[in-house]
Amino acid sequence: MKNLERYLDGTGDALVFSRDEARSFGPVRDLEVRNRGHFEAREFRGKTNDGDYNDRIKNLKDGESLTYSRHNDAKSDARNFLKQYVGDETDFALAFGRTSMKSTADFTATRNGDKIAIEGTVRHEWKDTYDFHAGQPGAAGAHLLERAGRARKFPVVAVWKQTFAGTVDIGNEGLSNPKIVWRDIGNEWP
Repeated sequence: MKNLERYLDGTGDALVFSRDEARSFGPVRDLEVRNRGHFEAREFRGKTNDGDYNDRIKNLKDGESLTYSRHNDAKSDARNFLKQYVGDETDFALAFGRTSMKSTADFTATRNGDKIAIEGTVRHEWKDTYDFHAGQPGAAGAHLLERAGRARKFPVVAVWKQTFAGTVDIGNEGLSNPKIVWRDIGNEWP
């Protein structure tokens, strides 16, 4: 409940979380996993809404490389909110509600025979505001406290990077079977 205490202190100063602190919240962990999964299932397999990119990665010639930057914004859903609310993350659920994370991957894909080697870095960015959304439990009381000057919402941010490397198979059905290893880089922000 340290976030609630900060809210009630009323400073309004931004709260910067380290990677590990941010990951202590289940929804943040889930969003990171979803964004990495998006890159593996869609970006690295040429199954995006960007036809030019899809054609370029799928049609690399042997020895040819492609350098790209792609991003994905994962958003938590009502199911995650309910899990937080009835679980052990009530403080998170009440103040953040549905949150999101933007992950941007910069990578190089190089064709080697019947595989494409992919390596690069991804920057995960979780930004939200500790506030209480109308309609959520506790919101009416929180808004009264804010109007009375006894509480103040504040921004939160966590930014961290990972490297990734691996391969994608090239077959008759297109690109498949991504085998990607993700590794954390340091623990400092940004």
